[in-house]
Amino acid sequence: MIALGVLAGIAAWLGLMFNVRFTQHHGNRWHTTFLNFLLGTLCTGMVFLFSHPAGLPAGPWWSYLGGLVGIGFVISGVIFTPKLGGTGWLVASVLGQVIMSQVLDAFVLHKDIGWPQVLSGVLLILALWLLMEKKNGTSSSSN
Repeated sequence: MIALGVLAGIAAWLGLMFNVRFTQHHGNRWHTTFLNFLLGTLCTGMVFLFSHPAGLPAGPWWSYLGGLVGIGFVISGVIFTPKLGGTGWLVASVLGQVIMSQVLDAFVLHKDIGWPQVLSGVLLILALWLLMEKKNGTSSSSN
């Protein structure tokens, strides 16, 4: 399971770099995001059609918001990866995911948040600070 998670992370970041380079090539991040989701929709639609669905699944109104959140993630990656670097954007986005997962664990799933979860967030904050210190050239080794 962990190996599949690692492979999914590799694929996601390769996709992000494809999107960043495509945006750098033609200059419009919204076109990149649109094409990203268009291709994803076409591929997912083919899988959906060939999986013989009984119909579209129904759910509460908020269950349809995942795609909107995905658009925000893709466009943010296209905007901020060139500014922060791939590692900076990765750590920042994972930090956000860790914080949100802890909030949802505590308040939606009613799971206890212990010191390992808190420490993971603190270490990500430290990692982001170190990365930005180096990027900004303000670390003591640059003096």
